[in-house]
Amino acid sequence: MSTLSIAAYFPWSRVNVTAQRISAEDEVALIDIRPDRRFTPLCHRCGARAARVCSHHVRAVRDLDLASTRVHLRMSYRKVFCSGCRDVLG
Repeated sequence: MSTLSIAAYFPWSRVNVTAQRISAEDEVALIDIRPDRRFTPLCHRCGARAARVCSHHVRAVRDLDLASTRVHLRMSYRKVFCSGCRDVLG
C-alpha cells in the first residue's frame, strides 16, 4: 500500500480527509471525509452559525472515476439546529 496522500490535491475548507484506502486489484479508492472541528457549523439555508450540533451521520457517495479507479467517499456530516431558521438541518 502506498503512503502517498491525496489530501493535498483537495484543499477543501471546513473538512479534512481523514483516511484513504486504495485497492489496486479492485481499482477502488475509499476516502473518508470529516468536518473540521476548528470551524463552527453553518446553516446551509441562511448561512448563520449553528446554535448546536444535534447529531452526526455518515453518508456514502460514489464520486467520479479517477482514471480507471472507482472513487467512493464516506462523508461524515452534522445535523445542526439553526436559531435563525428555527429548524434542524443537515
